[in-house]
Amino acid sequence: MEEARTVIDCLDRIACLDQQPGGEKELLEEVRTLLHAAEVWTRREGAGVERAELALDRCRAALAVGRVPVIAR
Repeated sequence: MEEARTVIDCLDRIACLDQQPGGEKELLEEVRTLLHAAEVWTRREGAGVERAELALDRCRAALAVGRVPVIAR
């Protein structure tokens, strides 16, 4: 449960940073933190996390080419 809370906290911080102009560096760092937290969470959950793992793969690929995934609003 602690891992899920960490992911939710990261998402909250990303939402706040996304509203602030000029915070791209901090936003990108928070996305990296989110990616790590989500990886830890999916490893601990075990089965039933296939969709989350696919999303993580897409995020890793986007970060590798310097793009941050867009958060739908």
